[in-house]
Amino acid sequence: MTPVAFLVIFCAVMAGVAFARLLFTDTDVYENQGIMFTVLGLTMLSGLWFTLETDAFGDGARIGLAVVGLGTLLVGNILLVRVLARGGSPEGV
Repeated sequence: MTPVAFLVIFCAVMAGVAFARLLFTDTDVYENQGIMFTVLGLTMLSGLWFTLETDAFGDGARIGLAVVGLGTLLVGNILLVRVLARGGSPEGV
């Protein structure tokens, strides 16, 4: 297993943690959604890196993974900027 595979696994676990936090906490929805989408986008981009190193998929799948990963990362960052524009999270973090 390559080191990039460990990165993909770690990112996937962190995406699961972010999704669980979104489901089970009553804090700011935009903040939790932003974190979840950002981590999910990073997971997809690290998965793209894995496919580039291992020649796992064709070019069409790689382009799709790159577009969806970058789009998800962009949505997550937009949501986090909305939280910062409102004055930060309710917890003061």
